[in-house]
Amino acid sequence: KVIEPKGDNHVLVDVRNKIFKGDIIEVLTKKGPGRDDKIYGIKDDNGLSIPFAQPGSRVTLELAQTCFKNELMRKSIKDG
Repeated sequence: KVIEPKGDNHVLVDVRNKIFKGDIIEVLTKKGPGRDDKIYGIKDDNGLSIPFAQPGSRVTLELAQTCFKNELMRKSIKDG
């Protein structure tokens, strides 16, 4: 879940399932269809780049597109 946008395609999120840099995700909005995006980077709460994020953590994701507060994300079904 997006906690807050951080600008320049970065968003602070709560992680519910393990995610990796390079994962394809689906962003679910209140209106309209979901859209696919890619995780280009993950940073921990100290701003350090990490290869993956564990459930229960709060991290900043670098994505290809802008996301908005309260949007949901899940691994894309197409990603397998």
